[in-house]
Amino acid sequence: MQEFQKSYILKERYTTLFFIVVLVGVFVMTTTTSMILAYMRHVCAMFRITCYRIEHSLDSNTLHMSICQKNRLMCRKLISAVNIHRRAMKFTQRALDSFKESYFFLIGIGVISLAINMLHALQAALTANNANELAISTFYVIIHFVYIFIGNYGGQTITDHSADVLKTLYHVQWYVAPIKVQKLILFLLLKNTKQFGLVIGGIYVASLEGFITLTSMSVSYFMVIYSTQ
Repeated sequence: MQEFQKSYILKERYTTLFFIVVLVGVFVMTTTTSMILAYMRHVCAMFRITCYRIEHSLDSNTLHMSICQKNRLMCRKLISAVNIHRRAMKFTQRALDSFKESYFFLIGIGVISLAINMLHALQAALTANNANELAISTFYVIIHFVYIFIGNYGGQTITDHSADVLKTLYHVQWYVAPIKVQKLILFLLLKNTKQFGLVIGGIYVASLEGFITLTSMSVSYFMVIYSTQ
C-alpha cells in the first residue's frame, strides 16, 4: 500500500512538473512568435508605404506643373519611396541575421517533434482505452501545425508585399514623367525584379510552399519511424 502511495505521489509530481514545463514552453513560444509577427507586420507596412509614395508621385496634381517643379517634386517623392524600400529590406536582413541560427534549430526540432507527436497520436488512437493521451497528442500536433504555418505565412506576406511594389511600378504612369524621373523608376524596377523574401541561410524560404515542404518532411519521418516499429 505504501509503495502504491509513493508511486502515485511521484507520478503526480512528475505530471505537475511536466505541465509547468509545457506552460513555460507555450509562454516562450507565444512571446517569440508575437515579436516575430510584429517585425513582419512592420516590414509589410513599410512596403505598403513605398507603394503609396510611388502611386502618388505621378498623380494629377504634378502633371500640370512646370518641368522644373515637376522634376523636383517627383524626384523628392520617389527618393522618399526608395529610402523606405531600402530601410525595409535592411531591417529584414538584420532580423534574419539575428535569428537565422535559432530558426534552423527550431525547424529541425519542430519537424522531428511533429513526427513523434503524430506517432504518439496514432498509437493512442489504436489503443481504445487511452482517450486522454490521444487528446493531448492531437493537441500537440495541432499546435505544431499552427506554429509552423504562422511562421511561413508571415514570410509569404512579406514576399507578397514586396511583389506589390513591382506591380505598382508597372502600373504607374511613368511615361508622362521626365527622363530623370524615369531613370529613378527604372532603378526601382531593377531592384525589385528579383523576388524578395525571408531566405534562411540561403537554403530555406519562409513561405506557404515552405510550410508544405516541412509538413511533407514531418509526415515522411513519421512514416519511417512507424515502419521501423
